[in-house]
Amino acid sequence: MNVEESARALRGFHLTAAMVVTGLVLSALAQLPGANPLRSYRVVWPQHWPFFTELSQDVLVAYNVPDLTPLVPRRPWDGLRREGSVVVAETRRVALRVPDAYWQACGEATAAMCGEEVARSSVFTLDGSTITSRLCGRVAVAVERSVPKRHVHRIAVVEVECGP
Repeated sequence: MNVEESARALRGFHLTAAMVVTGLVLSALAQLPGANPLRSYRVVWPQHWPFFTELSQDVLVAYNVPDLTPLVPRRPWDGLRREGSVVVAETRRVALRVPDAYWQACGEATAAMCGEEVARSSVFTLDGSTITSRLCGRVAVAVERSVPKRHVHRIAVVEVECGP
């Protein structure tokens, strides 16, 4: 390797190092207390890359009725077990079968704040013979959105009738 090639390789290394350090600094600043995470992600991902940020995706969450606590609480170690994934898949299957007339608009930050909407909503009865036992009985299915900030977009109450 001659001197010219070495200098060019060194410039490439410095450019790459500068880009990595800039990305790390921006990521660290986005995690500081008081920082708006959504705005910070838009700085780091200016194209709003939904594949990486999942900002454009609705999240389906199943809640116990009447207390509106999540059926599967979010815990840091959930990635080690697949129970949450099964309930999420079953919740999606249930939500797709609920007619539009049974969904109530909410707009609140949490499902517990949607108690009034849940109380006045009609209950949709569903044959749950193929549903896991976690979703049997009366559950509330919520569609949650992250934009502009996390909130419950709409919610439906479903009576899932499972086998004996």
